[in-house]
Amino acid sequence: MPLVTKNQEPQQTSYSFKTVPQTLEEMEKLLVLLVLIAGCNLQAQELSGKVVVFPKRSYTDYVTLKPEKTDGGLKAMTVCLRYISDDKYGQTLFSMATSGHHNTPLLYKYADSLTVIIIIKADAPKNHSSSFRVAEQNLPKHGLEKRQNPHFFKTVPQTLGEMEKLLVLLVLIAGCYSQGQDLHFKMFTFPKKSASDYVILKPTNAEGHLKAMTICLRFGIGDHSEQALFSMATSAHHNTPLLFKRGNRYEVYMRVTENPLLFYGLPNELNKWHSYCFTWDSVTGLVQLWVDGVGSTKQMAHKSGSVEGSPSIILGQDQDKVGGGFDESESFAGHIRGVHVWDYVISDCEIQHYTSGSGFKHGNVINWKNLNYESYGDVVIEKMSGCHPSLD
Repeated sequence: MPLVTKNQEPQQTSYSFKTVPQTLEEMEKLLVLLVLIAGCNLQAQELSGKVVVFPKRSYTDYVTLKPEKTDGGLKAMTVCLRYISDDKYGQTLFSMATSGHHNTPLLYKYADSLTVIIIIKADAPKNHSSSFRVAEQNLPKHGLEKRQNPHFFKTVPQTLGEMEKLLVLLVLIAGCYSQGQDLHFKMFTFPKKSASDYVILKPTNAEGHLKAMTICLRFGIGDHSEQALFSMATSAHHNTPLLFKRGNRYEVYMRVTENPLLFYGLPNELNKWHSYCFTWDSVTGLVQLWVDGVGSTKQMAHKSGSVEGSPSIILGQDQDKVGGGFDESESFAGHIRGVHVWDYVISDCEIQHYTSGSGFKHGNVINWKNLNYESYGDVVIEKMSGCHPSLD
């Protein structure tokens, strides 16, 4: 297949700074944006069977919990947790604060004692010298130890240097907390052939040593032009693989220097959903395609090899270089949904289960129900209409 590189840069759907912010005002705007992004990406996690480990005493080590009820108005509460520590010094276990009160409550474990101190900020009488009420009678006379030299921003960062440090921290936080989205009953719509319309998929296993793989997706198209369905590329190889449709045949490119494998006689009706699966095993070197539950004869690709490095996975374009080199004539126009990738060859029965949507095991490299992705150009994420079966 001819590889043509256009000098057309893809247009992202999001706004971005063209250069590093040069003023404190620009940095503050970007900081606000990143805070919003970090907040949007926070999702609840199931932590059953897991622990939070604090490896050292530090003013910078802590966990922020996001309550489901955020409008306040608590007139009663119960706080439960489990903890273990061999530290002999006093330790803060749990702290709740509002704009009106610092401790609502603070749960504190005193040094060398089985006593947990509960401090609640209360409304004290005007003639009372302290606004604290301690709900524990057996307190040490010398009280709580004093914290020394806390390390934190005392005010909003006042210099560009301080803002840059906080910006880097927020970028890391946003990345750590970003989680996949469940695209069940949704689809990617590519409304036209364009070198700027595509979707990047982020694999669960970032560092690839793939010696086998299965790729399944569902697609629908309105013409028989050249169309790139799925492209995986690494720094070593552009096509690992490229799944391509041309006319009434399907093509698979496994290396940039190899001729494509051609598959004829598989379902390819227009304006209809097709369930498509590709399998490859490096031990045998065999490749097979399945369309709508119909399996092709197997063909020989390359064997005794693997896909090394972090793969770039793109829907709707052929990567002539990692993450780019797109050609409008080879781009995809239509609908794609239900993308799953496994790092092994799933069985024929599993492929049939995927085709029918009857309880198949989701991909462990790409999972449509837990998908990290970025869409570019005019790609639209649409909900499936209620009359379509739920298969993904």
